[in-house]
Amino acid sequence: MNDFGLLVKFHRLLVPFLGAFLATILFDAVATALLVLLPLLARVLLDNAYPFRNLSLLNLTILTSVAACALYFLLSAASEFLKASIDSESKATLTTRVFRALTHLPLAFHQQHPSSDLMAHITDDVDVTTNMVQRALPTLLIGGGRLALILMVVLSIDAKLALVTVISIPLFILEARFQADRSSGRARETLDAQTDLSCRARERLENIRPVKAFGQERVETRGFAQWLHRRDRMTFTENLIDTARFFSHSIMLQVWGILLIWIVGQQVVRGHLTIGESVSLLLLVILMVSPMRSIIELLHNGKNRLASICRIERVLNESSEEENAAEKSPLKIADGVIAAERISFSYEPSQEVLHNIDLRFAPRSITAIVGDSGSGKTTLANLLLRFLHPTTGAIFVDGQDISQVRLHDLRDRVGIVERNMALFDATVMDNILYGNEEKSRGDAMQAAMLAGAHDFIETLPGKYDTTVGPCGSLLSNGQCRRILMARTLLRDPKVIIFDEAGGDLDAESEFHIQEMLTKLRRSKTIIVIARRLSTIKTADAILMLEEGRLVEQGPFDKLIAERGDFYRFFWRQFGGLATFRRHLGLELERTARYGSRFCLAVLKIAAFAHVTETQGPGTAEQLMEDVDLLVKKTVRMGDDCARLDRNLILILLPEIDTEQLAAFFERMRRVLAETDIALLGAPLPIEELHFVGTRITGKHFRTPEELLQALTEQADAMPADATMQIFDEEELAQSTAAEGGRPT
Repeated sequence: MNDFGLLVKFHRLLVPFLGAFLATILFDAVATALLVLLPLLARVLLDNAYPFRNLSLLNLTILTSVAACALYFLLSAASEFLKASIDSESKATLTTRVFRALTHLPLAFHQQHPSSDLMAHITDDVDVTTNMVQRALPTLLIGGGRLALILMVVLSIDAKLALVTVISIPLFILEARFQADRSSGRARETLDAQTDLSCRARERLENIRPVKAFGQERVETRGFAQWLHRRDRMTFTENLIDTARFFSHSIMLQVWGILLIWIVGQQVVRGHLTIGESVSLLLLVILMVSPMRSIIELLHNGKNRLASICRIERVLNESSEEENAAEKSPLKIADGVIAAERISFSYEPSQEVLHNIDLRFAPRSITAIVGDSGSGKTTLANLLLRFLHPTTGAIFVDGQDISQVRLHDLRDRVGIVERNMALFDATVMDNILYGNEEKSRGDAMQAAMLAGAHDFIETLPGKYDTTVGPCGSLLSNGQCRRILMARTLLRDPKVIIFDEAGGDLDAESEFHIQEMLTKLRRSKTIIVIARRLSTIKTADAILMLEEGRLVEQGPFDKLIAERGDFYRFFWRQFGGLATFRRHLGLELERTARYGSRFCLAVLKIAAFAHVTETQGPGTAEQLMEDVDLLVKKTVRMGDDCARLDRNLILILLPEIDTEQLAAFFERMRRVLAETDIALLGAPLPIEELHFVGTRITGKHFRTPEELLQALTEQADAMPADATMQIFDEEELAQSTAAEGGRPT
């Protein structure tokens, strides 16, 4: 669509205000006529009232001038009031349209465009567009009408002067178009530079934590200064062009005015014009300057402002998530069976993310999707909610193709809790009720209880009426996650997707989440994208993705026994000591800050040395892997374990005391003594199992390394005939200090 057609299209914004808009044009037209009347009244004064000393004509002319001025200002004020009203209403209408279009655009569009750029559409571009639409037609009609009226009056007084004026007007218009074409490209570049600068500033301020954490304040300031310099350089160039344009217009108008004064002067000297006629003509010439300047500015700025109009037009023309919604079928979910048939997906034609996947999520169960980063887990979740659309294949819910059902129905019945989903800057209650406005406060509290959020909400200063801050900044990650879960549960969806639920939570929050999942699995289809061992172990089925392909699926024990891709992933993710050290550090921090308690235990396998001597180091390593796996399968949710080295396995047990620790040791000895080890083909002899443990209260050990060193030293020094030792934290610290360690 060309520029003119685009401008005409956006004038439809004025249709709801057509009456007021036409009234402004009428008021401006009458005001223009009154303004043109004043030079004619001046002619009457100078050519009739003054020379003939006609007092009555003088009084009548003055009264008419006063009345004309009063009516002119009254009509101008009324016109400006209506324009302000139209501007406000049309701006609100267009802003709403743009915001609605943005919220209905696919997720992929928002991923490709920074939020700062989209905000510029809602604010700056809307302002420019409404101003352009509201001013363009009145300027052309009223300004052009004023010029035409003045030319008619000038023609009636002096045809020569009128001819010179008519000839000069096209020259001004051509010069304005030349300047507009010259600067329009620069205006677009400046607008883009300003948008880029705003995007960079917004991105850095929204991610201020990593900026501070990595000490990049000075680096970011220098980078921002470079972007600012780029924007200022373009702005300076644009200002130079505007200054040159202004002086060019001013010089042309001044030369044109002097030329007209010279022509009028010649006519007076030759006796062709009276003094009154000459003054009247000069006043009319002065009145012509304003509409000519307005038309020239419109021609110049209109070219630049069309850049903003084009940006809005592109947004409004983007395809929304769901077109032809009336033709879609309602979604009816009975069991909640989800099946994907031969689905593939790619963000770019040459880069396929998911490859020909067939899978099924069973109802009333928990299915865990696992895989390394970039394997396609989150992409698969986005496909299930139609945030994205598969390149090939289809997804079915209870046999219904989700691409053929109403989008609102799908998202109303399939809930999601994403890792990066944030709370709004509102109260806890408002956040839970978001999207559930028909629900009551009581319903919201019940959902919070199910999500394990009610207890901590009751401890907040305002309880459910406490403001959570921007993006939930006044709450911890775990608290935010549980409120988000309460929001999703309040909708009572048949299918729930937890995107990496529990991936960055403390032990308490993870416990509440696992407890909630256990309750929900009885009636809902639960899909968990998880990397926590406790989540994976409780799943009824596991789907293993690798580089966008479904490589394995089945229950935990079966996949571990097969020793395939999931087995290798499992050991890579959960068999390492680094994860255990991180969890141990978090427990020490919680103990120091909040006074919580936990126990740390070491399991020593005495058979390791004998197997190493008789069957070799490789066989001994396999033995420890089998024992470590058995321990991982045996410990409860929220516990953690990892092999330290040689024949030692570490076990972390939050929120238990020494009596419970002793009971745990007895249970583990019984389980290990009754369960066959794959390598041995028999259980481990009970006399080969040695346990050492302690209860930590946060008084003596500051780092995981100090605590691990102290406990492993006791395990190494444990007598061969001892099967279990539990140390008091103070006793353990003193023994370490006596041997040259740090704790006291």
